[in-house]
Amino acid sequence: MYYCTSGVYSREREIVASFQIIDRDVNNLGIFRNILIEPLGRNELIKIWNSINSTNEAKLHLQEYFGIPEMPNIPQSYIALINAREFVDKLLRDENGNIKNEVFEENIRAFL
Repeated sequence: MYYCTSGVYSREREIVASFQIIDRDVNNLGIFRNILIEPLGRNELIKIWNSINSTNEAKLHLQEYFGIPEMPNIPQSYIALINAREFVDKLLRDENGNIKNEVFEENIRAFL
């Protein structure tokens, strides 16, 4: 659950108390296993927006490549070999080592 503000979030006593009440009430429903209430201010919202709308680019070391014979409407193509660890670290994880959910937005396995 997110609490968002377009300003700067500050841990005011009343807001923290509201989060605690929401957490207690939702936990008492017995429907969810883990409840997370996360406050987001302007800077966090901008960071999330940028991560969703940014391109996912990286420079990878090419270990080897092989040409593939011409196919209809595809005059030239290749298969490239790269290091799997480098691929995961540079393209699939963020700077904190967490999976980049925006890469897997339409892939249900990202949410399991």
